[in-house]
This record gives sequence, structure tokens and C-alpha cells, in this order.
Amino acid sequence: MSNSWRASAIAFGIGVILIVGCDKKGSTPNAAPGGPSVPPKADAALYSKKLVGNWEATEDIGGKAETITMEFKADGAFKLVMGPFDIKGTWKLVKEEGKTVTVSTETTFEGFGDPKAPAKANTKTLIAVFEDANTVVISQEGNKPDPKKFKRKS
Repeated sequence: MSNSWRASAIAFGIGVILIVGCDKKGSTPNAAPGGPSVPPKADAALYSKKLVGNWEATEDIGGKAETITMEFKADGAFKLVMGPFDIKGTWKLVKEEGKTVTVSTETTFEGFGDPKAPAKANTKTLIAVFEDANTVVISQEGNKPDPKKFKRKS
């Protein structure tokens, strides 16, 4: 073998290694070392994205049907309306496992009882379990979750 042929074969081999090593189609950040790569979840499949919107439930309070409305905005804003109470705050994703989405909400109550009282922050963890794209059961994490079935309003 001549030296020029050997140099060409080595250069070709290095080129093939570089090209194959740069192929990112088969690798993902979720790949386990030495294991198969796991495709990332498409944004459309994320239930946390599906939570964004207006949701409405009806609850019987003292023999009277009351409407509860929850709004989750894509920018992290949160709003809860129950009868005369209009509560605003923020929400953020804690975890997502299949059709179950856990979020943390922080709301501020101002002036309840005393308009001069300082604002009081209230943090709650909510668990949302999707039945389908337009129905979700939301409960508060804790001893008495009291789940409510919400329908998509918009």
C-alpha cells in the first residue's frame, strides 16, 4: 500500500466518524447512558398546556347551585371566581405524570374584613386529573381534597 493511499483511507475514516458522531437525529437529552433513547414529549401532548384556559364547575351550597370558575393563563396568571369572590394570583407547574398535572397557586387576599389590613399571600397545591380534553377534576392537595369536576368554558 502506498503512503498516499493510506493517508486517504485514514482521512476518509475520520470523516465518516465525524459525520456519524454529529448525527443528532437518534439522540435525545432523555437518553439513558447505554440504553435506548426516549423521544421527548411533543408540546401538544403536555396536559399542563391543556390546562390553560377557562374552566367552570357547579357546586351545591346550601341547596343553591353556585358556579366556580378557574382561569389558568399561559403567562402564569391565575384567577378563581366563587360567587362574590374574585381571587387573582399566579400558578406554576410542579409536576406532570400522564394525565395528572400538579400546580402551585399563590393568591393574595386584600382587605377581607379590614380594608386597611395588609395583603395576605395564600399558597395552595392543586391536582388536576384530565378525563378528556374538555373535562378535568381538580382537587386541593391535603387531607380533604374535595374534588370538583370542571368543564372547559373556553
